[in-house]
Amino acid sequence: MWYIRRVSSVRRPIGAIGVVLVAVAVLVAAGRFPSAASVASGSVIAYPQPGSRTASPQTQISIRGVAANKIGAVTVVGAVSGAHETTAKPDSDGDGASLFLDQALTPGETVTVRTSLAIVGASRGAYTFTVSRPVEDVVTPLKKPDNPTVLQSFASAPDLRPPALTMTGALPAADGDVFLAPYQGKGPYGPMIVDPSGQLVWFHPLPDGVSAFDFRVQLLHGRKVLTWWQGVVTNGHGQGEGVILDSSYRQLATVHAGNGYSMDLHDFGLTGGDVALITAYQPVRWDLSSIGGSADGVVFDCIAQEIDLATGNVLMEWHALDHVSLADSYAGTPDPTAPYDYFHINSLDLNRTGQLLISARATHTVYDVAADTGTVLWQLGGKDSSFTGPGTDFSSQHDARWIGPNRIGLFDNAEGVGDPTAEFSSGVVIQLDRNARRATVAARYGVGGVPRAPSQGDLQLLPRGGAFVGWGQQPYLSQFDASGQLVWQAELAQDYQSYRAFRFPWTGHPRTTPAVVAAGTGDGAIVHVSWNGATGVATWRVFTGEFADAVVASVRAPAARPAASGPSTGFETALTVPGPAPAYVLVQALDWRGEVLGASGPVAVTRH
Repeated sequence: MWYIRRVSSVRRPIGAIGVVLVAVAVLVAAGRFPSAASVASGSVIAYPQPGSRTASPQTQISIRGVAANKIGAVTVVGAVSGAHETTAKPDSDGDGASLFLDQALTPGETVTVRTSLAIVGASRGAYTFTVSRPVEDVVTPLKKPDNPTVLQSFASAPDLRPPALTMTGALPAADGDVFLAPYQGKGPYGPMIVDPSGQLVWFHPLPDGVSAFDFRVQLLHGRKVLTWWQGVVTNGHGQGEGVILDSSYRQLATVHAGNGYSMDLHDFGLTGGDVALITAYQPVRWDLSSIGGSADGVVFDCIAQEIDLATGNVLMEWHALDHVSLADSYAGTPDPTAPYDYFHINSLDLNRTGQLLISARATHTVYDVAADTGTVLWQLGGKDSSFTGPGTDFSSQHDARWIGPNRIGLFDNAEGVGDPTAEFSSGVVIQLDRNARRATVAARYGVGGVPRAPSQGDLQLLPRGGAFVGWGQQPYLSQFDASGQLVWQAELAQDYQSYRAFRFPWTGHPRTTPAVVAAGTGDGAIVHVSWNGATGVATWRVFTGEFADAVVASVRAPAARPAASGPSTGFETALTVPGPAPAYVLVQALDWRGEVLGASGPVAVTRH
């Protein structure tokens, strides 16, 4: 938990969850996407769920499906910790509340909850759950490699050193920019946007030791926002937080997991309204004797949560250990020196009917879960598949997504946990026949020259047809046309990886001003200018003056004429100012209509 506090202290323009969504409070959206816990039937649901064996000692009691003022009296009594006073905080959608306990529960104890509500799984409103026995999650941060890598550099922005990207083929511009989050290499890590020509659009370097994952564009109340996870990567998962930025790169929110958990890197989705769908990992004491381990062993419990962004309340919580057997894993015999990673959750996707799609790398299975009750409705792949057919022949998969009522897309790693199952990794579209319980492959996107990716990766089906694939552990990105043919491929600089990669149309309007550096020459000056994150710059123009005030005045003059101008040539543009070197320059950015998008302040020209 110390690390989350550290990250928040590094990046806290707004503050902790509960007050982080300043803008969200005033963004009222019609037709909000309902949360998982209230989708299915309107029944009253409680978390931790009745009979759960995995509750956190720091858990809230979340009650969904009833207005907060209709919940009535609730008593919470631990077999060891005794009776607890509760403080209710209503959920922002009006469909429930979280009850916060006056003190933590005792690991291993049974807790009895009594209400007057008709809670699913309870008997006349009363039910019990068991508190897990957590083990400290030891943090072993990634180490940067010693060997050199290739980084970009810019005269006007020396603090930006993103990795280089080598491209082959033509990237269709209509599908938008490329979004990735390079890490693992020697240079800086952070979210990064690249335009279709390969030029940098935006790079956000993170503090040393911090990585970014799952960088993408999502909708928050109908508006495009940038989202990513950031934190420490340790032992195959993450400890960190979620970040949400608007189109001006202003931070709207910092998102944390609830119930004392740390937010994991594997998935950070916005499901609509003020709701985030996230993952978490928690090592707990567990009986592993059935699979050759210790009766008092340690296993990673994998958790899915829905978080109310406006309040921090937990709206839904699902635990792998409550629903999936240890015997379903391909992870082999437990190692007594490390937590057993039997499940390894790596993606979540919620559809409008309340079906939660959960991908588990270590069981080679995609689970269809009733998000309100947590019941596994069917399984695709793995040892106990509900379907047969070639659509079940994947392994160690990532990024399982609904792409239709009976279609699922995923990245088939084909290697990672257990024996390899195919020669190459690939993006796969799977068609489900639910009546015949048959799964077939509707499309496959692969490149024979790319080695298998034992971890990470994603498949994105593009709105105009075709697909975009990020190869995860392998440093490649690929785009395919509608017929499955490879049309473009890029390779990240040596050693770098990106957990996922995407394409999205994006318009950025930075709140910063253009960055300028100017150097005098014998017959004028060379001006380098860039504007990190700006997407609409078509032309740059330079004004000059012998004094700072004079150059500002020259811009405001009715007949103002620039000393130099030229088209934007990528992230950084170099402009030549003729004549004697001026003392100061001021640079303006113009869009394709000639409208001014922004301007620098006066910048002194260096002289040699």
